Amino acid sequence: MDAFLKKEYLKVSYPILLDPDERVARAYRLSWVPVTIVVGREGQILETNLGARVWGSQEVMDSFEQLLHTRGND
Repeated sequence: MDAFLKKEYLKVSYPILLDPDERVARAYRLSWVPVTIVVGREGQILETNLGARVWGSQEVMDSFEQLLHTRGND
């Protein structure tokens, strides 16, 4: 993941979880891969996306901007 972030010149200030052993997937009973779950500061699930996404798209950037300003997460 670090190599991807450096290659794409992305600077993020939040943790990114990769689950190569599928422990988290089993714990949350996730059967769809890939899946993206955005978790708020207090541990609440803010958004779940099933399937691949174009991470640099305006739609995704707008979604994250909105999530960042959700009450309790700014």
